[in-house]
Amino acid sequence: MAVILLHSLALDSRSWDGVLPGIAELGPLTVDLPGHGEALSAPFELDRAVERVLDAITGHLPCHEGVPKSPAIHVVGCGIGALIADRVSRRIHVDTLTLMSWPPDQRPGQLAARADTARQALSADEVGFLREYRSGITTCRSAPPAPVSAASFVAALRAAAVWRPQRRPDATAVRIVRGRADERTSAVDARRLAARWDARYIEVGDAGHACYVDQPDRLATLIRDLDDGDGYPPTTLSTLAPPAEGES
Repeated sequence: MAVILLHSLALDSRSWDGVLPGIAELGPLTVDLPGHGEALSAPFELDRAVERVLDAITGHLPCHEGVPKSPAIHVVGCGIGALIADRVSRRIHVDTLTLMSWPPDQRPGQLAARADTARQALSADEVGFLREYRSGITTCRSAPPAPVSAASFVAALRAAAVWRPQRRPDATAVRIVRGRADERTSAVDARRLAARWDARYIEVGDAGHACYVDQPDRLATLIRDLDDGDGYPPTTLSTLAPPAEGES
């Protein structure tokens, strides 16, 4: 089994540190995306990010003629990591795909807000902007600081802005996961995507956009609940958090 973890925008692979102890037996692989963490010097470009993840997978697993060989491959991504996870799953077979904090809110007001965020990211106070951005993607824990290129931040933001859902090409089991306090991914959009892809929809209580940072133990439980050979087991909202008032 292989579990691949892809971080959210403005974070790096260390943001998974709270989750890793709970899934250590799965041998997880974390990857720094271009423009982030140890890949800071590599400018972000979507195809390049996908290739970087594919290279990491093939380096992590035994391969035959460049094709990863594993009893099961599970890919988990949050935010921009979810976009890349989806792309990776269209290049190689993965058994399960867990997309957190996805899709991005495409309403006109949110598109304008992202354009303003991009302008701020390129301002003189780059460090201050990134600190403020990270403070807004969690609710109960502080997102860890990470080396991030402002230019790559903007490039990733733009890649997410132009994303549109495409038909899933295979029978990969998919879960769409959203932090209940996420202000960047709407519940309506996430539920709609889950319905379109025949995916399981899960909300995590007391969590924002970087839900795996806010609730690492709950997300470790979710990741351990992987494919048993017949698609995802029946995971419900109640396994991660009590339903919000009025929700069943």
